[in-house]
Amino acid sequence: MYLKIKKLSLLMLVVLLAGCQEEPEYPVIEADFEVATEFPRIFNHIEFDNLPDGAMSYHWDFGNGKTSDEKFPQVVVFEEAKTYSVSLTTTSLGAIKNTVTKEVQIGAFFIKNLTIKPEAALKEVVQGNGKVRLIILQRKNTEYEPVFETVAFELGEDLNQPITIPVTNVGFGGWPNSYQQYPIFRLVEESTGAILVDTEYVNYGNFQFNSEENSGTSIIKSNIRNPSGFEIEFYYDHGKE
Repeated sequence: MYLKIKKLSLLMLVVLLAGCQEEPEYPVIEADFEVATEFPRIFNHIEFDNLPDGAMSYHWDFGNGKTSDEKFPQVVVFEEAKTYSVSLTTTSLGAIKNTVTKEVQIGAFFIKNLTIKPEAALKEVVQGNGKVRLIILQRKNTEYEPVFETVAFELGEDLNQPITIPVTNVGFGGWPNSYQQYPIFRLVEESTGAILVDTEYVNYGNFQFNSEENSGTSIIKSNIRNPSGFEIEFYYDHGKE
């Protein structure tokens, strides 16, 4: 009887000691990331890199109402030019979570000046129409929405000199993956409202961007007889909607 009690006590002691052992320590995978896309902008796929390896799972919150559980999300698109709080949470062994949040600036290209270059094909379209109005339609998602309209100006008499018009708060994004997000430049006959030229980026022409000066220029080619009748001077900026 004494031997049985002794064996039972020894067993209880082993169980008690086992229960007092510390939980194994798992390494914490600290969350981190960097924006890999140069000039991150609206309607364009944004990529991230410099993520830690070894986590059991990754969870993104992009600050725009969308999330992802992929380590490297395939489609990250922002629709407004502003600063977003983007968070990444890693889960290590032992269900240990670690979160980092960074401010990510999403910008757009904004038009500074629009120059109408009266080349032969464009002259043929507008010749003799007198007063012509330029309207800029900015596409948001799949919608056309007029956001800027110039004062009417006269074309038709003398088209030998380029006409340069300052433009404000007209942005575009997605280049080079989503040209449909670019604004449309429309020349309309003042008296009748007839559309003379409806131009969008069917061809980028001489697209030039100087990252040091944060600005550039581009030739716009029309989808009517394809004249390179417009040229824009643009700059990159964020914080505007």
